[in-house]
Amino acid sequence: MLLRVSLPSSAPFILTGVRLAAGVALILTVSTEIVAGRGEGIGVFIFFAGIAVPARMTDILAGVFWVGLFGVAVNALLVWVERRAFRWHHEQLGERA
Repeated sequence: MLLRVSLPSSAPFILTGVRLAAGVALILTVSTEIVAGRGEGIGVFIFFAGIAVPARMTDILAGVFWVGLFGVAVNALLVWVERRAFRWHHEQLGERA
């Protein structure tokens, strides 16, 4: 009963939770890098561009743009996986895949 009914019916919602968690993880990763100011990540790049005299606004915006683009790409990938793996769920809801 668990493998044939409960798990398949809850799997789309589990993957939606993974999509939400991926967005939160990206936000936390970048903000932790900004606060810590260590390493070589995009958050550190944004941080050092912000404290430079004069502040390099184009570099800050470029860093934020790339973080946003990465977030959109990860979300699109997970939506694609969800639609491919759970095609039956979207057909049941009346959505087109």
